[in-house]
Amino acid sequence: MDINALIASCQLFFQDHKAMAAALVAALALFGYLKPKIFFKLLLLALFAGVVLYIVSLLGESSTTGIEQKDQMMYKSKEILE
Repeated sequence: MDINALIASCQLFFQDHKAMAAALVAALALFGYLKPKIFFKLLLLALFAGVVLYIVSLLGESSTTGIEQKDQMMYKSKEILE
């Protein structure tokens, strides 16, 4: 999953559903105003989870590339042996 595609899909969703986006922003602002300590803890938790998921997706992409290259090299070596 590409982070740019995720951002673009979120932007498109909020552009198409302006009322829902405004309600979400208002609810988050109200929650941040009434309970700032819990709000910032949840914000940091969400940020940490996002970073971990991003790193895992990068590692997944790099391992897939390695597996594809290994398969290609095995195929080439089989051709040489035959």
